[in-house]
Parts: sequence; structure tokens; C-alpha cells
Amino acid sequence: MIMNFKLINACKLSGLKDSEIAKQAQITCTHFSLIKHGHRNPSPKLSRILSKILKGAVSEMELLYPNDPPAESDQPQGNNKYAQNAE
Repeated sequence: MIMNFKLINACKLSGLKDSEIAKQAQITCTHFSLIKHGHRNPSPKLSRILSKILKGAVSEMELLYPNDPPAESDQPQGNNKYAQNAE
């Protein structure tokens, strides 16, 4: 299990307590904690709600697929060992 660091950071940036986020999302604090710590994945509907509560600081896709690597367009350019080997 990998903690959802993007969700954790979004929560910190929002200034909201976990209990406030859970209440707005109409879930228990325990359920929210399980999502935040990578023990559960939110449903598509819940990921949309959480993203709105956190004002887009974490996207629906980042909530649904927290362990996926970033898209190629999100990768840093220049020092990519895979791109260098491909040439």
C-alpha cells in the first residue's frame, strides 16, 4: 500500500481538518483516513466530490489511480534516461 501523498498535501493546503472534509463528503472519518493512507480507493463519485471539496488541488484521476506514474507529458524533460537510451 502506498499513501496518497497528493491527497495528503491537498488536505494540508486546504486548511481543512480530515473530519471537516469527511463531513462535507458525507463519509466517515475512518473511510476518509483509509483512502488517504492507501487502504481503500474512492468511487468515481466520491473522487469527484473530494476533488471539489479540495478545490482541484488533487484531481479525480489522482484519487482514482494514486499509484499510477504521471503521464509522459508530466515527466520532467531533459534528464530522462529512457529518452536518452531510445536515441
